[in-house]
Amino acid sequence: MKKKDLMRRIQVPIIWTIAILFGAGVIWWSVASYLAGQGQNNEEPGTNLSHENSVAYLTKDGTPLDEERYFVTVTEFERRARQNIDNIRQQGQEINAYFGTQQVPSEIEIRHMVLKNLIEEKILTYYTVNEGIYPTQEELDAQTDAIVNKYTSDENTKNQIINVYGSIEAFRSLVEDTIIGQILVNKVKDHVFTDVEDKLSKYFEENKESIKKKYEKVNASHILVTSEATANEIKEMITSGEIEFTTAASEFSIDTNSAMTGGSLGEIQRGDMVEKFEEAAFSATPNVIVGPVETQYGYHLIKVASKTTFNNFEELKLSSVYSDVKNDYLNQEFQKWFEKYKEENNISYVIKDSEMKLYDRYQKVKESEEELNEFYKELEDEIFMDNGQIVLSEGYLPIVLYTKITDEKKTKLEDKKSKLTDIIEYRESLPSTVLSLTPEEVEEKINEINESDDKSELSNYQNAQTLFEYENELGISGKAEAEEMLKEIEEKLKDYEKSFEKVVRFIYEEMPYSPQVVKYMYEIEPNDPKVVFRYYENFYEQNLKPIINDPSTYKSYLSYYQQYFGNQARNYLIEYPLNQMERELNQKIIESTEASTDTKISALFLIVDTYEKLSNLEQSEGLMQLYMMAERRYLRMLKDLMPEDKSLQDQIDEITSTLEELNKMSQESTETSTDLETDIEMDSELDTSIDSDSGTELDLPDTVQ
Repeated sequence: MKKKDLMRRIQVPIIWTIAILFGAGVIWWSVASYLAGQGQNNEEPGTNLSHENSVAYLTKDGTPLDEERYFVTVTEFERRARQNIDNIRQQGQEINAYFGTQQVPSEIEIRHMVLKNLIEEKILTYYTVNEGIYPTQEELDAQTDAIVNKYTSDENTKNQIINVYGSIEAFRSLVEDTIIGQILVNKVKDHVFTDVEDKLSKYFEENKESIKKKYEKVNASHILVTSEATANEIKEMITSGEIEFTTAASEFSIDTNSAMTGGSLGEIQRGDMVEKFEEAAFSATPNVIVGPVETQYGYHLIKVASKTTFNNFEELKLSSVYSDVKNDYLNQEFQKWFEKYKEENNISYVIKDSEMKLYDRYQKVKESEEELNEFYKELEDEIFMDNGQIVLSEGYLPIVLYTKITDEKKTKLEDKKSKLTDIIEYRESLPSTVLSLTPEEVEEKINEINESDDKSELSNYQNAQTLFEYENELGISGKAEAEEMLKEIEEKLKDYEKSFEKVVRFIYEEMPYSPQVVKYMYEIEPNDPKVVFRYYENFYEQNLKPIINDPSTYKSYLSYYQQYFGNQARNYLIEYPLNQMERELNQKIIESTEASTDTKISALFLIVDTYEKLSNLEQSEGLMQLYMMAERRYLRMLKDLMPEDKSLQDQIDEITSTLEELNKMSQESTETSTDLETDIEMDSELDTSIDSDSGTELDLPDTVQ
């Protein structure tokens, strides 16, 4: 088994989530998600409800249930779906009809999740009605009042509620109408799960190690040095009061990332660190320095600020994580009970809405390759005519799903192709002495080398380990079998690529501004100027603009990334994506003879906007000047294309004036400042660099990276 890296795996934050957390909208996401995730509503009085005009309804033993409370009506479904969609849009997010992202689901995904929640709510209603525990009006009122009071106790929040909903009464009406779902869940839990503590105690004993791994944690700091003597010397300095632990970490630790935060590693769980470090940290007494502890990285002094550990159920009950363990256990047991109840009582549902019915089937067949292939063939027969032309008879969803599945199949085959190529390469290049070993012997060799100073042969054994893993995964052995499978996969891949290109070109004509469709099109036409611009416009909106649009958001991102990348954090956040975007826009649009003037102008404005935001954001005078000079450079290019636009020259003059003022201030404040002639020379050099290198990147001085 491979040894874990010392530092925890970095969980890169989802941009939208982080932006929400640091913005004023956080409370609205929590309120709205809670409210919109629950609820029940009926059709207007006088509407003749039936199975046929409902969105969905429950069945028992295959027979439709006739009571209206077991129908999902059009009114409640559309209102609930609209609530969810509007709540996300209130956060400033755009929702695509069919293609979601990691940050934001698509409208079709939201609508399907809403429908599934409503169906499950109807099933819980059926159970509680039959068990005689359906919630009373008094219970509904109590729960409603609790939520309303929670969010109106703070005056600022109360004012926001009034602004959004018009009045507290309107807000209360919404809560009352939508709280039923959670009440039903709680009713069922209280009714079904008795003697919870005894069952939880048994569950703990049966799953003790996994529970400890998930919930035990320490808040630790460390100092890492290369020798035991140095570690002991630093420890003596700290214990004698000569220096603080945080200061020592900043000055002496060779772990530069944690050194920036006084040695802090933050909260760590079991499995996050190498074994020796973990054992020492979880055994430590809070605020007592442990070590030196030797690992393959060096010698550690460890200081634990706080820890949550437990060796038996009584200790767990006294810990801060007991409620989390209990809630997770109940939720897990509830889900198992719910699935069992539906199966034993033959409770199911029928979806009447054609789009939701198709998407629901897609969600069901995804887990079975055989069923997915059958579904895929049906979509193919529906979309393509005998002559290969595409026809849409049931809206866009069939071709969207076909495109998604084709892309997934293509991606899986590309992954297999890559692994097979590696297998063939390793079989041809690795020494026979390495290839003759078993996987277990290779792992032993890797462990031996990791414990030694000589790492010269490590890569060969690591490649052999990868080789055996790939062969085992693909069910093959040897170069010949790999070559045979590779040939088959390449043939399949050609067919999928042909189908993918055909459907993508079609939906691009219909949805040319959908970010995912543009991304698909960029795979097919990576040099088409219009496609390139749309791709990087989306790239900017999703990856750069959320960070650089607001100083406080930028600082929050930077602080987060510095925990893992240290001085390189800014490069990962800003410079690398900026350089990629700028290089591609220059090569494929601005300097291209194929691009129209309008597309060139759009690309230039995009770059100008980026550098303008960066210069307004940056506090470093050197970086600010570089960004302003880059902005001025692209404004001059815009002026050449739009000579009639006088405002461009005004912007250029304003930047030049600001640069002169900055230079003057710098001359007055430091002896090493650069005069204006040097600024102009730097600007000229930047211009020359951009003119001579179509793949322009803005290189930063080492002192400001």
